Amino acid sequence: MSPTNNLVTKDFFKNEMKSFVTKDFFKNEMRKFVTKDFFKNEIKRFEKIFRQSIGLDIDLKIRESEERVEEKAQKRQSQLLNKLDDFLKEVRDSREERVTAGKQLSDHEQRLEKLEDTVFVH
Repeated sequence: MSPTNNLVTKDFFKNEMKSFVTKDFFKNEMRKFVTKDFFKNEIKRFEKIFRQSIGLDIDLKIRESEERVEEKAQKRQSQLLNKLDDFLKEVRDSREERVTAGKQLSDHEQRLEKLEDTVFVH
C-alpha cells in the first residue's frame, strides 16, 4: 500500500461523519419523546379540563336542584293559597250568616214589640 491510500482526506471525513449521529440530530429526535416538562404541562391541562367538567356537572346539578325546589315551592304555595281561599270563603259565609241572623233578630224583636204593645196595651 502506498502512504497516500491510508491518509484520510477532508472530503472523505465530511462524508463519513454524515452517517454518525450529531448533537442537532439527537436534540431533534429527543423532542419526539415525552419529557418531564411536557408531562407536567399535560397533567396541568387535564386537571384544568377535569375541574371544568366537574364544575359544569356541579352547576347542572345545582340548576336541577333549584328547579326541583322551585316546583315544590310552587306546589306548596298553590296548596296554601287553596287552603287560605277555603278559609276566607268560610269567614265570608259566616259574616253573611251573622248579618242575616242579625236582620232576622231585629225583625223578630220588632214583631215582638208590636205584639207586646198590642197584647199588653189592651
